[in-house]
Amino acid sequence: MNFTFHPTLFLARGNEKEISRELKKEALKRLLNCDYELCFTDKGKPFVKCENPVGISVSHDNGAVAVLVTPFEPVGIDLQKVEGEYPERVADRFFSEKERACIKASKDFYEIWCKKESLVKMTGEGISALSSSDIYDSKCIFTSLSKQVSETLNDEYVFYICSFVKPNPKIIVL
Repeated sequence: MNFTFHPTLFLARGNEKEISRELKKEALKRLLNCDYELCFTDKGKPFVKCENPVGISVSHDNGAVAVLVTPFEPVGIDLQKVEGEYPERVADRFFSEKERACIKASKDFYEIWCKKESLVKMTGEGISALSSSDIYDSKCIFTSLSKQVSETLNDEYVFYICSFVKPNPKIIVL
């Protein structure tokens, strides 16, 4: 059985651990019209066992949770609340020289951080690959939904999707 659905981003606020678990279940239930199993790699990347390709990625920060489900794989997302000065020691530890050179303001740090996290989530390499990944050497597409997510959550967030296909997801708030 083939199925199609539009890439969809689900957003919610609350206890991150509880909301994340429930949001994944609700997102898959709403979009998939087939039997599936939600699984995780040994590095924690969620994936869906299903007869058709399904991409899923999860991010949370400061009580906001995002789950993206797409009819293609792979995909990664990251959500970060913009809060004051950026931690320079984090940039020194995890950013390449090229990436560090692009930080002119605090928001630049969050933009690069979100791209890096969405990239390692997409590849499934996990957080340990942050320092070895460089967003400027990547062949993937970074799509920003920062404005839409910030407006939806009534706070300043940076949000990126990393994939090989431009997803243009619809947004559902639960």
